[in-house]
Amino acid sequence: MKLAKILKIADSNNHIVKYEQVTQLLEKDLVFIKSILDNKKKYSIAVYDKILTEICNKVIEQLSLENYDISNKEAFLRNLIIDYVVLTR
Repeated sequence: MKLAKILKIADSNNHIVKYEQVTQLLEKDLVFIKSILDNKKKYSIAVYDKILTEICNKVIEQLSLENYDISNKEAFLRNLIIDYVVLTR
C-alpha cells in the first residue's frame, strides 16, 4: 500500500498539525504503521497491542517527544500519519 492511498484521510484545510517533527520519519515507516493499525482493526489480536506499544515508544524516542502519554496508541499513530500527509503533500 502506498501512502498516496491514505491521502484521502487528511484534509490539510481542516487539520491542525500537532507533531511537526513527524517529517523526520520515512514514508515507508508511516505505511508500515498504517498497515499495523489496519491489521489490528481487522484481526483484533492481542499481539497488535504489544506491537503498537513498541512502535509508539520507538517513534516517541526517534522524534524526541518528551513526557508523552500513549494511553491511546492508535489515536497517536493515526494523528502522526495525518500530520505526515498534511506536511508532505
